[in-house]
Amino acid sequence: MSVFRIYVEKKPEFAVEARSVLSDVQTALRLNVTDIRIFHRYDADHLTAEAFQRAVPTVFSEPAVDHTYTELPALEEGQRTFATEYLPGQFDQRADSCEQCIQILLQGERCRVRTADVYVVTGNLTDAEFDRLKKYLINPVERREASPELPETLDTNYTIPTTVETLTGFISLSEDELKQFIADYGLAMDLGALTAFFYGFRDREKVLDILEQTTGGRLIQAYNTIGGVQADIHPDFVRKVKELIAYLRPTLREYHEIFTGNVIARERLEGTGVLSRADAISFGATGGTGRASGWACDVRKRHPYAMYGQVDFREVLFTEGDCMARYMVRMREIEESMRIIEQLVDNIPEGPYQLKMKPVIRIPEGSYYAAVEGSRGEFGVFIESRGEKSPYRMKFRSTGLPLVSCMETIARGAKIADLIAIGGTLDYVVPDIDR
Repeated sequence: MSVFRIYVEKKPEFAVEARSVLSDVQTALRLNVTDIRIFHRYDADHLTAEAFQRAVPTVFSEPAVDHTYTELPALEEGQRTFATEYLPGQFDQRADSCEQCIQILLQGERCRVRTADVYVVTGNLTDAEFDRLKKYLINPVERREASPELPETLDTNYTIPTTVETLTGFISLSEDELKQFIADYGLAMDLGALTAFFYGFRDREKVLDILEQTTGGRLIQAYNTIGGVQADIHPDFVRKVKELIAYLRPTLREYHEIFTGNVIARERLEGTGVLSRADAISFGATGGTGRASGWACDVRKRHPYAMYGQVDFREVLFTEGDCMARYMVRMREIEESMRIIEQLVDNIPEGPYQLKMKPVIRIPEGSYYAAVEGSRGEFGVFIESRGEKSPYRMKFRSTGLPLVSCMETIARGAKIADLIAIGGTLDYVVPDIDR
């Protein structure tokens, strides 16, 4: 039995979807596209030619608002076309509805329908820009590019296994054996989905355990004061820090094996949310975000304070400026932080941990600015003094506000789902920007 095909396009005054897609492409991708036409393509079999013709104006289209074509209009100069369809196994609601309506219309057996969306794009586009447009319009989670050819049949042949293997004993497998088991059988749910996330929480608790012993706080470390710190370090502090570093080095390799090399993670992070070096400087996006864009902005290197001028560490720089680069900066900076701690932990001086300070400190008249390198960038304090007990003006430079400011630039051309990766790698904290 033959496969029949029809193309359906909304009349210009009703082509809301096409106008919306054109606006998105022009605004988000900033491509030189002047027009987009969308044709809904329907392939059907298991019905006669007469039945198919009856279904065209009653099921596949609405004559009042649609044009129908047996073939696509010939392409003009400057036009390109491509089609998208659901991945095998994805539910196609439009096709299912058509099949049900045709069965009611004909009062017979249910036919089969397969749909696709065909885009005809007008504009002066390079091959790279056209590929970028297709990537923007095709969600790889549920759709793929469709062939323009008319298939001989809509039958899908699946190999039906004659025997089903019974798997036993995997509950008692070690972690390495379980990884190999998943790899051998190609299971859909793998260890990379949430494992790195839970590993992070596990190791975060180890850090907080050490800090809590000394500071008494777990979420908020109210430990530093003017003139020193609130209490001496715990007797086990040095030992536990050394044990943590010895534990973390091989653990970081596990993070890279499970997450950094994960093909899904790389697809979601590489090339997503790109921030150029010039834009990073313009927005003042410091910290890991700026260094991922190639901007050497580490306050500890530019204006050393405390002991940073006396320890050896590397300023981690990447040039890609995408989500992957921002993630890798953080991972590499964990290693550099361990190097710094190792150089200092055995050299904590004896003596008082807090000096006696005056209850009121008068700052000489003038303007003052001091900054430290926070986990998300430069944290600064500006004070303007008139020589009185209270500052004439004081302003905090939070680390998060510049990161939020560059969101529009970074997210332009991305998909809504990409905001998770972009926001996560920018790593701004909402209370930090509420000033």
